[in-house]
Amino acid sequence: MAGGDTKSRATRWQLAEAGCTMARIIVANRHGHQIVEYDTATDTEEARRTVEEAERILQEAREQGCRVSKLVDGVHVIDDSPFDPTVEEYQVIAPLAGG
Repeated sequence: MAGGDTKSRATRWQLAEAGCTMARIIVANRHGHQIVEYDTATDTEEARRTVEEAERILQEAREQGCRVSKLVDGVHVIDDSPFDPTVEEYQVIAPLAGG
């Protein structure tokens, strides 16, 4: 996400100010991209399931050879550490096909 998504960042900042903590994973592959959002501040069964699903997505992506980056100080950096639900945004980058 070169250049950043200003509207998304502003909305996320406003949510954080209101006490909501939404995070997301962006999965980029040859079919386009998928966005999975999860809420780490709400303590409901549904919220816990979405966090577990986010962790599963990252684990499976890494097992399939994808790289994962996380947003740190406004910049995505490659990340090999265990899933951290407090990270604002992860990106899953599929390996390039072909030769």
